Amino acid sequence: MSNMALSKRVDLLPALRHLQRAFLGPEKPDSTTLIAVLAELTGSTGTIAAHPAALSPAPGEAILAVPVLAGTRWLGDVVLRRTGAPFSADEELLAEFGAALAAAVLTANEAHDSEADDHRRSAARAAASSLSITERRAMSRLLQAWTGGPVTVRLKDAAEDAGVHHSSLVQALARLRAAGVIQAGSRGRRGVRLHVLNPLLLDELHD
Repeated sequence: MSNMALSKRVDLLPALRHLQRAFLGPEKPDSTTLIAVLAELTGSTGTIAAHPAALSPAPGEAILAVPVLAGTRWLGDVVLRRTGAPFSADEELLAEFGAALAAAVLTANEAHDSEADDHRRSAARAAASSLSITERRAMSRLLQAWTGGPVTVRLKDAAEDAGVHHSSLVQALARLRAAGVIQAGSRGRRGVRLHVLNPLLLDELHD
């Protein structure tokens, strides 16, 4: 795009509507898409800076930075850069509108993540509470080898360490598997292949 094209004043009302459609469209909005649309409308490149950045424009470069705020909480800055004409007052208004929409998206994502964490915590707590104290101890011992991926473990060793019968540990595994917090499959004499689907289970087993 030429400098002449960049220097043309943005048509504010249609641009605002375009940005609003990106937010209210059929697809779930995300901050990256909103900033991409904002950048397209202003003939610039755009990012959300997660940390306050020293804005040092290159020769001939114009920079516009607008804070993304959720109430009084700072979530970052919308930063637009382009070569050519400085950003106009209308473009600043458009960027402020884009920053407000980005704040709404980011806070909604935070709320969703928090709700998902609460659900995972509740599921892990319910699964752990289905076990006896000794079964918890045995499962904790069994899962010590888990480091984030599937691992093969020996039930007999963990059962002996915890002082429970092998069959009790098998039943405990079955309950956790039914609760959807682990995956478990027999590997014959080698033991059982385990994968923890809900890592919060480990915390609950230690409580």
